Amino acid sequence: MRYQTIVKSVFALPVKEIIELAQTDFKRLPVWFKKHYQAGNVAIGSNKIICENDHWRFEAGLDDYLIRDDKNQLDSMKAVAFHEMFEDPFTKK
Repeated sequence: MRYQTIVKSVFALPVKEIIELAQTDFKRLPVWFKKHYQAGNVAIGSNKIICENDHWRFEAGLDDYLIRDDKNQLDSMKAVAFHEMFEDPFTKK
């Protein structure tokens, strides 16, 4: 059988950027991230973020993107894979 990916939009930020903002200007973090943080789903370390969603707990490192999907679930993806799968709709090609 042949399969095709489902087109979807996600909210995402590089983990490195999240850690830097958490240390320097927490209020600039996106609302979706702060809501997960306030709910206790996220712990921010100096070089990784530990997250929990409805299915598992995971770590996202400095070379990862933290993703919030359309069901409000957190996940992570390596930056290379993220850029192969997603694009910024507001960036000109």
